[in-house]
Amino acid sequence: MNGYSEIEREKSNLINATSISLEQLEKSKNETLYFEKQRAMNQVR
Repeated sequence: MNGYSEIEREKSNLINATSISLEQLEKSKNETLYFEKQRAMNQVR
């Protein structure tokens, strides 16, 4: 594998890893919002 294709492979791996991290962050944020909403609703009752 030459240097250029190695760099392209690393770039692709980094993009994929970043995408997965962002998806996990979004999922975590949505879960947090859900639990905060539930907590607020329980406090109103």
